[in-house]
Amino acid sequence: YVGNTKVLTEHDNIIELASSYRFASTDPSITESVNRSLGGKIDEIEVSVVDFGAVGDGSTDCTSAFETALTQLFRNSNNNFKKVLVVPNGTYLFLSDLDIPSNAIIRGETKENTVLEIGTNNIQFTTSDGLSRLDFTSSNRPANVDISNLTISRTTGQTDISGLANSEFRRVKFIGEYELGNVVDTFVNEPAAVVWENANDGTKVNHVKFKECEFEQNSISLKCTQTAKFITEIRIEDCIFFVGDTAIYIAGVIDQENKWQISHCQFNEIGRSSFRATNGTGTLIQSSDFKNCGNETNTASNPAHPIVFFNQSSDNLVIDCTSD
Repeated sequence: YVGNTKVLTEHDNIIELASSYRFASTDPSITESVNRSLGGKIDEIEVSVVDFGAVGDGSTDCTSAFETALTQLFRNSNNNFKKVLVVPNGTYLFLSDLDIPSNAIIRGETKENTVLEIGTNNIQFTTSDGLSRLDFTSSNRPANVDISNLTISRTTGQTDISGLANSEFRRVKFIGEYELGNVVDTFVNEPAAVVWENANDGTKVNHVKFKECEFEQNSISLKCTQTAKFITEIRIEDCIFFVGDTAIYIAGVIDQENKWQISHCQFNEIGRSSFRATNGTGTLIQSSDFKNCGNETNTASNPAHPIVFFNQSSDNLVIDCTSD
């Protein structure tokens, strides 16, 4: 009547023993769900980076734990393990560069309280089989990355998206240490929160979206350098740029086509230009607000720089924007 009794030891896996999970088992309206192992149910949902040893205490180096998690999930040839990698609230310290592979999905618990502290180190992107930037090809390059709901804190470290395609940053806060009035000697050498270089058409950064992101206290928030003429498409939507020297900077070649759309963004306390392009056509800036931009440390009544600067006027548009 009682059945068998098992004495549990330290070698027993209690999760494996709980093998009789059934969806809505106590609800009489659900009759067709089947019994499953509890371990299988838990593993199918999402995976925490803490499962691979990450400690969000702000002092433990988490580079290896993140790399292990990304390798086990997204460099794994078994697609069954390509889960969402969840990062719980905490501050995760990185003492070396972090490589994120194709198809990675990384989601913080809350944007303000899940912090990747990269300092002077970089976040960069690789292919699923480990190719780095110099080895990218048109058929093997990082793509389909989704990062959301976390903060990347930096000093001179950069998120380098060179080679990345078909990816999205959503509700990501990039925060640096820039203070209004700090001198930026050259745009070329100045580190940016997000940076990329387009050297050829096959590996150009393309179809990348920044949605509801915040860029705070970065000398340059987004910086693109292009050395050849081809078309790129970037979307920057519902983003906030607060305190910086230059928010968005493009250095390129004559007549390159920047099919960029910058819409419903807020630019506040940007010392020089909110948008500056040395060359290029096709950019659309619409429904955005500019407050205390182009003034250095002056008031809005005493501007020093153009809020928006296009070195080429052809097919570059600013529509339905406001400025003080």
